Amino acid sequence: MTFPNGSADDPSGQGPAPEDGAARRERIIATRRVTRRADARLRLTLAAVCILGVIAIVVALVIAEAGRPKTPVQATTPNNTLSGAALATVVAQLTSVPAATFNQVGAGSASAHPDVIGPAGGTPAAPPLTAAGKPDLLYVGAEFCPYCAAERWAVITALSRFGTFTGLASIKSATIDGAGDQEPFPATSTWTFRNATFTSSFVAFTPVELFTNVPDQQTGGYTTLQKPTAALCQLTGGQPATACTATVRSLESQL
Repeated sequence: MTFPNGSADDPSGQGPAPEDGAARRERIIATRRVTRRADARLRLTLAAVCILGVIAIVVALVIAEAGRPKTPVQATTPNNTLSGAALATVVAQLTSVPAATFNQVGAGSASAHPDVIGPAGGTPAAPPLTAAGKPDLLYVGAEFCPYCAAERWAVITALSRFGTFTGLASIKSATIDGAGDQEPFPATSTWTFRNATFTSSFVAFTPVELFTNVPDQQTGGYTTLQKPTAALCQLTGGQPATACTATVRSLESQL
């Protein structure tokens, strides 16, 4: 088709009107605005995907840890920390403190003393605690216990004035329990009475170490070592020793 002006395309003979500077700037600004909005949406989407991915990984790890079979916790502190000549030397020093040293130290200022069992202790219904016709010192502790760890040194030193110990072994108190909780005063050097015997013409000694220092994941505490004696069960209101296992658990919380 030919227009009157001889042009085959535009009657005016001219193309689209040229874009002025203001219109061009507006178009560029609008384009940049759209681009910035698209970039912001993309960044938000990537951030959300990353957060969801981290959450999914954490959840998967928690589920995997919960479903994983628990392995036994090993003893956190070694037993028999002394042996041979070193053990014999320390035991000899511990059990032969001179009487002059005791006299120099004196009675001290401690306000808490071992409980007296029997009429002298205000419990007339309970017979005096004796063994083989001698006054019996009943000790109840546990190898994991840091307070027991401190007490054993004094018990051994004091009783050695009246008799002889054999079978003492050096250990340390626990650092963590079966639940993974930190123990106070961890790894305190001490002794265990588990295989110890005391011989005296004046006084008897009955030690009971209820638990080891080996963590027990099943109970959150420690593995059981020795059962309480019949005398201990009677004092705690339990049954005879053959049926006094419930007393062990109740005593653990008091150590």
